[in-house]
Amino acid sequence: NLDHPSTFSVLRVLTFLLTAVFVFLFTKSVFLNRSIKEQANSLKSVTALVVAVLLLVMMFLTSQAVAGSDIFHMTSGNQMTKELVDAFKDGRVTLDTVPSPELLALENPYDWSQRVENDVNALWDHVMYENEYYSYYGIGPVVLLFLPYNLITGYYFPSMIATFIFSSIGLIFLALTFMKLCKRHFSDIPMSMYVVSLIMVLCTCGIWYCLLPSNFYEIAQTSGFCFVTLGAYYLVSANVFAKGKINLVKLMLS
Repeated sequence: NLDHPSTFSVLRVLTFLLTAVFVFLFTKSVFLNRSIKEQANSLKSVTALVVAVLLLVMMFLTSQAVAGSDIFHMTSGNQMTKELVDAFKDGRVTLDTVPSPELLALENPYDWSQRVENDVNALWDHVMYENEYYSYYGIGPVVLLFLPYNLITGYYFPSMIATFIFSSIGLIFLALTFMKLCKRHFSDIPMSMYVVSLIMVLCTCGIWYCLLPSNFYEIAQTSGFCFVTLGAYYLVSANVFAKGKINLVKLMLS
């Protein structure tokens, strides 16, 4: 139809096809209708498969967003990837940017209405204290990732890759925590319910909203997510919520 040409979408067809296969397996599969207690050996493989699929989706989204850009040779960055890195390299916690004389001349530079009335700008989402700018965002990602990368390469680490790394680690350990809890407390549920619940947990955890914007807000959120799930996994693994001896090493790691 030359007047109204149609485009064949492989993705759309695969989505419908895989959804149909998914529904069929959940209603007919003997494997999926047995309890996870009966299939303890397969539980890790099923969990790994679900996580792998979601990580591939995450990787695809990130790669599409950064395609064609030389992101590993960046000479600019945001508050966490550059400003804090530069400050720490100089042995300071104050940032390089100095508040303007117009801002400091105000009776109350913290008063939004005074700044608007006098047409004076202040750095957004920064803290000003005693005529110096500071960052109130956590330094964990800076010390662990952004600062070492800059010291080694001279460039600033891309925030989108950072959110991908933190999100991936967090997603893996959220799945492991969920699997541990289900094995210990809900071992009688069928594998089908476990798989659906796992997918729901991983898809609604919130990090998907942080993946592509990847400003310092999202770095803070995804790194927090990463370490909260790490802590949760080791806390559950330490046997705190079950009978038996508590593993002190895992408790310490949590």
